[in-house]
Amino acid sequence: MIAAFFFNALTYYLIGWLIGIGYYRFGWILGFGFIGLASIAFTINDYFWTDNGVSSTIPWVLQITGDAGFALAFIGSVILITALFAAIHILTKRVPIKM
Repeated sequence: MIAAFFFNALTYYLIGWLIGIGYYRFGWILGFGFIGLASIAFTINDYFWTDNGVSSTIPWVLQITGDAGFALAFIGSVILITALFAAIHILTKRVPIKM
C-alpha cells in the first residue's frame, strides 16, 4: 500500500501547509479557523482510507463507518488534494511578505 502512504503523507503535508498559511496571512485569531478546516480535511481523508473514522480521537465528529475501497479512496484523495492545492494557491496569490 505505497499509494495509501503517499496520499496520506501528501494530504497531511498540505493540511499543515494550509494551517501555516492561515496563521501567516490572517494572524492567530483567524488561524484557529484553519485548524477547524484541518480537522474537517482529516475527517474526510480518514473516511477514505480507514474504516473507523476519526470519531475516536475527535468526539464531536459523527461516527463514519464502512470500508471505502481503493478506487473510491484514490478518487476521493485526488479530489481532496486538488482542493487543498487550490485553497493554498488562492491564499498565497497576493499575500504580503512580512520581514
